Formats: sequence, C-alpha cells, structure tokens
Amino acid sequence: GSYLHHHSITIAKVVTFYSGIVVPFYAVIDNNHKVDRVSVFTAAVFRKMSDEQKEAYLAAVNNGRDLSLWRGVAGSGKSYAMGVARTAYEKSGYNVIGLAPTNTVARDMAKDGFKEARTLHSFLYKLKKGSEVINHDSVIFVDEAGMIDNDRMQGLLEHAVKAGAKVVLVGDDRQLASIERGGLFGEMVVKHGASELRQVRRQNEDWAKQASLDFAEGRFEKAIKPYEDHGHIHWANNIQGAKTLLVEKWGRDADEKTEKTRFVYAQTNKDVNELNARLRQVRQRRGELGQAHSFKTKRGVIELSRNDRIQFYDTDKPKGIYNGNAGTVERIDGSKISARLDAGRLVVFDSREFQGFGHGYAGTVYRGQGKTQLQTYYLHTPIADSRTSYVAMTRHKQAMTLFVGRETTPDTKHLARQMSRTNDRGSSLQYITKKEHEHLQKQSRKTKQTSREKLNADLKTFDKAFDKAKSKMSPKVRIQYEQEKLRRSLKSLGRADLNKQLARVKPPTAKFTKGAQKSVDQHKRKSLGDKAKGLTK
Repeated sequence: GSYLHHHSITIAKVVTFYSGIVVPFYAVIDNNHKVDRVSVFTAAVFRKMSDEQKEAYLAAVNNGRDLSLWRGVAGSGKSYAMGVARTAYEKSGYNVIGLAPTNTVARDMAKDGFKEARTLHSFLYKLKKGSEVINHDSVIFVDEAGMIDNDRMQGLLEHAVKAGAKVVLVGDDRQLASIERGGLFGEMVVKHGASELRQVRRQNEDWAKQASLDFAEGRFEKAIKPYEDHGHIHWANNIQGAKTLLVEKWGRDADEKTEKTRFVYAQTNKDVNELNARLRQVRQRRGELGQAHSFKTKRGVIELSRNDRIQFYDTDKPKGIYNGNAGTVERIDGSKISARLDAGRLVVFDSREFQGFGHGYAGTVYRGQGKTQLQTYYLHTPIADSRTSYVAMTRHKQAMTLFVGRETTPDTKHLARQMSRTNDRGSSLQYITKKEHEHLQKQSRKTKQTSREKLNADLKTFDKAFDKAKSKMSPKVRIQYEQEKLRRSLKSLGRADLNKQLARVKPPTAKFTKGAQKSVDQHKRKSLGDKAKGLTK
C-alpha cells in the first residue's frame, strides 16, 4: 500500500499538437491489469529490492493501469525490477513479452528470463502481418524505451489500445536517443511523470555510484572530479598520444587479470578501427592468437585468428547471429568461422556469405547502451556530447579509465564543458521531418491554388455584374462598388496591404466624358489584374 505510485497511465488515445504536427499521445483510464495479491508481495518480499525499485514494481503490477513509465539512471537496477514484475505477471497467468530497440538489449532480456524477447521492429512487423497476436492478457515490457523512435512507439501503443494490452516502458531519456525521429518517451515522462530510479547499484565504489548519478543529472564537473582524484583520468599531449596511453594501460591490465572482460569505447568508427588493430597487436606480440587469416568484411579487410575477440554488425537469424553480439573465435576453417558468443552459444558462419563482423576489442559508445561490463576504457574527443559521455562513463562495474589529449582538451574544466555539450534541442516532436515538410508544402500549394481559382471566379462574376449595372451608376458609386467587392474577395487571404493598394483607386471628382470612362475601366481592370497576379507569386 505505501509503495503504490500514481505515475502510471492508460493507453487511451489523445492528440497533442506540436508545431503543426499531430502526434498520438496517451492518457489515463483504468483497465485492471492487476496481479493477484499473493504474487505481488511474494515476489516483492523475497527478493532484494530497494524502496524505489519496489515503488516502480508496484506501480506496474498493482494499480490496474494500462501504461506504466519507469525512468531510471544508468545502473539503477531497472532490469532487476523488470525481472521481478515479469515473474509476478507470469505467475498470475499473463502472457509476458519483452521488447527492445536493438538485438543486443533483446538478447539481454532473454538472458534475464523473458521467454519472449525480440526487437520492437520485428514484433510490429509480425503484428502487421497477423503472425503475432496480442490481447487483454498480454503484458509488454519495453527496455531502453528512450531509444525507441516515434513511429514505432506510436505503432506499439496503438496496437496495445486495440488489444487492451498492458505496456510498461522502461528507460532513460538522458542516454542515447533513437537515430530516427524520437522523443516520445521523454514527452510522456514530462506530461505524466514516471517512477524514478535514482539509486545507482552497478558500480562497486560509493564514489563511482555518486559520479554516475551526477553524470545522469548533468553535473559533469562534479562527476569528473573523483575520477581525477582516484587516478582514473590519463592525460597526453594530444589525442594520438591518448590512444597510445590507452593501449598501454589495456595491456598492463590484461597482464594482471587475463580472465577479466574489458572493452574500449570511442566516438568514431575511424578511432574504433585503429584501436581494434592496435589492441589486437598487443595480443599478437604475446602469442595469444593463432595463425592469422584475411577476411573481407563490410568495413574492409581484416586479419582474424583463433582466440581473437569478434563482434557482429549485422543480423543472420538462421545462424543465431544478432547485431551487437560479441564473442571469441574458436576455429577458422577456410572461409568458415566458429565463434563462442559471450552468452555461451556457438555460432558458425561463412565469411563469403556474411560479412557483418569485425574485431571485438573496441566499439562506438552507441554499442554500449544497455550493457554492463567489468572494466572499460574511454577515449574522449572534443566531438563528445552529454549523451555519449554519460553512457561511456557509466558502463563499468569495477573500473573505468578515461584518456584525454590536452591539445584539444587542456584541463578538467574544458573536459566537463565538452562532455556536457548538448547537440540536440529537445524532443524531435517539436520539429518536422523532410517528408512532413514536403507534405505541408504540397498542402499549402493546393490551398493557394484553390484560393486563386476562387478569386478568379469571383472576379469574372464581378466583371459581368459591373458591366451590366455600370450604365446606371454614377462614377463615384462605380469605384466604391469596385473597392468593396475587391475587399471582400481578398479579405480571407489576409492581405495586410489591401487598404494601401485600394487607396490608389481614387473616386473621380470631375464629370466623366467617354474618354474618362474608358480610362476608369482600364484602371479598374489593371488594378484587379495586379491583385490576382500578386497571389500567384
């Protein structure tokens, strides 16, 4: 009872307008996705959860709402709390489904106990084709929801509305966002609130836990200081020197604890490729690798040996290979490579048919989202921003070492400033895409064309009526009639300078002769023609 949380909402459709773009949103209605009381408190009492984990857990399983939002900092135990909630729902007879933006996160969900775990993209595809069905007994957990783009998030919630399914969105909108247009998760958190998980549990040391929270909440200078104080920031004259320090440190650590899993993060593929090659050379010099074989990959030709670390950039489901998997090469037989994944599975593929692989010692920060690793190394460059820095500095459990070049980053103040840089300007819901821009332009052209056609029709009608009645009008009345008719025709188009233009058509003060009448007629037609032409510009 004391942990019941109000930050859960149902998936009833509402429409919110962002800068001319209609975006689906979701508000509150009860739909009774409750777990029986025994399952709720058995799971909560007999597992070790913090108070905020219990609060988030109960907000999902014990309030009968259709949509629950969990927002947690990196390493706050979101996955563990999800596992508790999943168990409670399964024991109550619900069909629980785990979804994620990437194969890596989906595989981790399966490893954590989700019987059904896949990418949101493949799930929506099957729903569309009819090979997947959800209903009122379906409960859907979405991990790393901050990485979900708007179209897929909208698709999921719309399907859930129709089926009456429960959805639990779990993520951190301060970490890496989707490559496509995103921001819906963050907007829902702002609009409706969320169960907050702020107690960091991933790191071993208390100072590192506090630093992770500081990174999450934007206090970069404060977060960096303990890493500097504990000797975890290594400075070189330039970035190339920082790479050398990183490789040397990695080699020393490998000498001390060869069994420990370690990974290197960098910003660009160029730096990743260079670091992979140099780290592999360290192992070659030690004689830890077998005979080298050359392979053509999607990122160029590489040498690969038995005992090499390997990672995958593409997916081949029949072979059990998913983008983001990593492992160790066990055997090379011609073009065939056998690798033992870190999850324990053995995969075998032909390099002539599948080329989405490479060395697995280093990777971009994007590949680290959602991962926990024992020891990490991070090469900082000035192109870093708040999202990549936050993710890179919070992946480790035991140790993280940062490498910096003073040529571009002279001191910790500059380091904090570069790390805290914001490259995005908020949710992309506030901005239109190229496709939407083209649609609006098309609609604008259509509206203008309709307006021009209506005006031309009005002008023709006016001309006929004027020609028929002008013989009975005084010159002054004719001009006034012309002005009023034109004013009514153009009023809906919002022409601010209308009165100024009409002022040029002055009522006559002298008695009209035949020549004067002809001049007025020409003046009138020219004036109307100018107004019509102006609309086509």
